[in-house]
Amino acid sequence: MFRILRVDNRLIHGQVAFSLVSAYKITRIIAANDKYATNQMLKMTLQFGKPAGVELKVMKVDEAIEYINSTTDNLETTMVVTIDIEDAEKVVLATQYRGDVCIGGVVDGKDKKFVYSQVFLSPSEIELINNMLNVGANVYAQDVPANKALSAKDIIEKY
Repeated sequence: MFRILRVDNRLIHGQVAFSLVSAYKITRIIAANDKYATNQMLKMTLQFGKPAGVELKVMKVDEAIEYINSTTDNLETTMVVTIDIEDAEKVVLATQYRGDVCIGGVVDGKDKKFVYSQVFLSPSEIELINNMLNVGANVYAQDVPANKALSAKDIIEKY
């Protein structure tokens, strides 16, 4: 199974990508997002944000799930990145992933509350987090590995 799932509205970018790659010894990133997977210009922007020497696969969410479930590749040093919690929950449930789900960036919007640096959640996103917790995923909010994480329990209490 893959090493970590990251939720970040910017998918792959500078300091976060480099700090996560270093902290988790990542050699492959799977960016699971339908919009980026079908737009060559957006795909190219992700190439600029990834650290050198790290393989990048940009796939639709369903394609990423299929790849994860069927590959014979070793995924132990793979990070999956989704743009939102809805896609993360879909990946967790469909792959039976029970590891770390790091919520790092979720944009503000209608009916959303601030819960952590760069993380704003709606009631429906709290429900999705609960769904991931209920199957055994370790969900938390954390911007970079050097900073303290906020557990899902604390996220829900804060909400």
